[in-house]
Amino acid sequence: LNSVRYHLDASFVLGRDIDMSAWENWEPIGSSAPSTHTSGSESFLAIYNPNSEGFGGSFDGNGYTIESLSINTEDSYTVGLFGFAKKDSTLKNIKLKNIDYYVDKSGINFNELMGKEGGYWSVDVGGLVSFCSDANVDNCEVSGRILTVDLPDGSNIGGIIGSNSSH
Repeated sequence: LNSVRYHLDASFVLGRDIDMSAWENWEPIGSSAPSTHTSGSESFLAIYNPNSEGFGGSFDGNGYTIESLSINTEDSYTVGLFGFAKKDSTLKNIKLKNIDYYVDKSGINFNELMGKEGGYWSVDVGGLVSFCSDANVDNCEVSGRILTVDLPDGSNIGGIIGSNSSH
C-alpha cells in the first residue's frame, strides 16, 4: 500500500485485506504541498495547486478491507488514506475499517503563519481522501473515528471525502 505513493499515475487493484495496526502514523498518498501565490496585491496560500503531487491514477480496493489505519498529526493539512486525488483519478471499491485519525492544530497561530491578520488557511480531513478535484469516487465505505482539535475556519471534515472541488 505504501508503494502507491511512488507511482501516482499508475493503476492498482488490492489483492487481499491489509491490517495497518503495526503502521504507527500513516502519511497520506498524494499529499499536496502548500504553495504561496499572488493575485493582484493580495498574497494567498493555495493548498491544492494543479501541479502538486496528487494521486492521478486508479485504485480499486476490489472489495478487500484496509483496517486500523492511524494518523496522528499536528503538521499535515491533508489527512486521509489519500491526501489529494487529481482530476479524472479513480478510487473505487475501497473499505476502510476502524480508522483512527487525530488532528491537533491548537499550537498554531494561523494569522501569524500567513504573515498578516485575517490570512486564510484550511485543513481537509477525509476518511478516504482529504481533497478531490474532479476525481471519481465510487462504492467506498469508511468506519472508525476522526477527532480534530482547533482547526481553522474554512476547514472541511468528511467521513469519506474531506473536500471536493470541480473546476
